[in-house]
Amino acid sequence: MAHRMVIALLILLALAAWPGLAIYTAGVPPLTLANYASFFAILFIALATTCALTAYLIGLRIVRSRLYQQSLLRHALRQGLLLALFGVTNLALGILRAWSIVSTLLILAALVLVEFLSLARKSV
Repeated sequence: MAHRMVIALLILLALAAWPGLAIYTAGVPPLTLANYASFFAILFIALATTCALTAYLIGLRIVRSRLYQQSLLRHALRQGLLLALFGVTNLALGILRAWSIVSTLLILAALVLVEFLSLARKSV
């Protein structure tokens, strides 16, 4: 039952974040650092919820093991957060004119390492 509540919350957050991002970008000019920070926060929430829901649905279709399905939501949330962090970090570096393919590959390597370490960790 708790999984359904989390999924419903993710759906509501995603449905609120994307229109909120559209309204925010249409109405607020990017003049100050606070405007950029709030844009990135809304974008992070929108990407994280959408990526987490997508990872959860793909996991449900691929994985047939009942044991893995119990931790599937936790894995999907982590993967959604990591993908959103990857996207927002690259976008922030692009806005700062500090983006390069090397920085993207380093960020990707760090996030893949975090994912491998969290998958290797035994559940308590």
